[in-house]
Amino acid sequence: MGYSEGPDRGHAWVIACAACVITMILSGISKMVGILYVAVIDTYGVSRKEATLPFTFRKSLRCLAGPIVGIVGQRYGIRAVTMAGAFGASLGAFLAFFAPDVTWLTICWGVVHGMGEAFANTLFQVVVNQYFEKYRSTASGIALSGACMGSVMFSFLIEALREAYGLQGTFLVLSAIILHVLPAGILLRSPSWIRNGTPKPNTELTELNKSFKKQPPMYVITNDYVKSNAEKRRSVVSLNPKLLEKNEFMSVNPVKAHSTTNLVESLQKKLEVERGYDNLAFAMEKQNNPEKPPLEKRLSIQNIFATSKESLYEKIPNNSEDSLKKPALTSSEKLAAIKDEKSFATSIKTMLRLYTNPIFLLVCVCMATYVFIFIPIMTSMVDYSRDKGLPETVGKYLIHAMAVGDIIGRLCLGWVTDKEYISIPRYMTLTLLLQGTFILLLPSATNLPSFLSLLAFYSMTAGSMLVRMPVIVLKHVKKEEHSVAMGCYGFASGLVPLGVPSLIGHFRDNFGSYDGMYYLLGTLSIISGVFWVFEPLLVKLKERIEEKRSRKEHEIKV
Repeated sequence: MGYSEGPDRGHAWVIACAACVITMILSGISKMVGILYVAVIDTYGVSRKEATLPFTFRKSLRCLAGPIVGIVGQRYGIRAVTMAGAFGASLGAFLAFFAPDVTWLTICWGVVHGMGEAFANTLFQVVVNQYFEKYRSTASGIALSGACMGSVMFSFLIEALREAYGLQGTFLVLSAIILHVLPAGILLRSPSWIRNGTPKPNTELTELNKSFKKQPPMYVITNDYVKSNAEKRRSVVSLNPKLLEKNEFMSVNPVKAHSTTNLVESLQKKLEVERGYDNLAFAMEKQNNPEKPPLEKRLSIQNIFATSKESLYEKIPNNSEDSLKKPALTSSEKLAAIKDEKSFATSIKTMLRLYTNPIFLLVCVCMATYVFIFIPIMTSMVDYSRDKGLPETVGKYLIHAMAVGDIIGRLCLGWVTDKEYISIPRYMTLTLLLQGTFILLLPSATNLPSFLSLLAFYSMTAGSMLVRMPVIVLKHVKKEEHSVAMGCYGFASGLVPLGVPSLIGHFRDNFGSYDGMYYLLGTLSIISGVFWVFEPLLVKLKERIEEKRSRKEHEIKV
């Protein structure tokens, strides 16, 4: 195991950056729907409703394929699925180069490319979650912030490609760019403690071990030495500060110093046997000194473990009584358990069980609302600005404003919940209410600065909310259900985009304005924010459901 491998440590941040590259390319391209939407209208001469179809099917299949992606990922591995999806997404963009009309463009870009993106751009969040404990929101923000960087980069690139090569040539170049997801996908390997079934490297204990090296040299009393002298003198393990204050200490002949790493290992072995300890101290006294100096000089106290008994035991592998009582599984039993976990029938049962989890359903509703709001805004944004009297050339600046707000929300606000200044449910309520307010104000924007500001604030709240969803899902489902859960929580969102073409066509083609659509979207955001007020009740309901299920399973076994 490398020195930098462990939760929240060096290699973990490499994984987060690899996920960032994946989202920068795939999600960055998906955010170009506003520019590509106008290009499809101009290239094929179709209505707005027809021009929306390729992008609607792409987003819809991206979400609807989630359960399949989760099951396949659990069976064949996240890295293999991600790389296969990257190749499929590139193939779809390549075939779009030959599309003679919107129907074929819908098949190539919407279906083939959309399915490829679903496989390549879904399960990376599971690997990121495996590498982080303390900074999951921050890591999720880094991984998902790639979409914001990509939207800035591709807004310039696609506009230049469109002028130079046309819409079809743009798709051809994009197919080559998508292949750059493959190197990042190679890095998406689960950590060693997941692959090998070994305990996680304890970051706190490792840092504690390092801190010993910074301390001045001290005498170390080994475990064997203490046992051999237990009848003659007090055990150093039982020495505590109260005894020291009473000057009740013993004189210990200095022994040959060992490394501090051996000290930690010997203490862990003793704790596993005795399952109890007090604060440790070391007493040093010169042998031939008849006069006792003051207590401060007589004692050199080094408080090694300041943690509670319970928290220290968590650092020691296999310390729980339950784990000690359980017989060790044979290799054949372990293999059978792994096969059962990866079987198709087990994955289907897991998927059905997830949809009985109230918290999971709440996240599904919230995700569906996010998609239903995001796609119409991204699709109509450039066209809406033209209706407001702004030139079409400002379209890229609107995308930049959304990208800046999005990256602030995804990357810069994770500390708010990581440091527990506010709980995630309350944060979700706040961001959804603010998001709805900014959307409701968009129809009142009459100039470029106000338009840019409102879009930036909307994107900031939307991006900040989006990075919390995987954290919530992975927190409230079992570890063996993570892959399926990440694929399923966006499944309902796949049905939502199918209604977007009719929604846009209804308001713009029938009423001649997008204003009514924005009022509707803002109201939906506020309503979904109110749902999170009931999160504590849903948690209790989830616990009751799990208790009933475990009771039934126990009765069946008995």
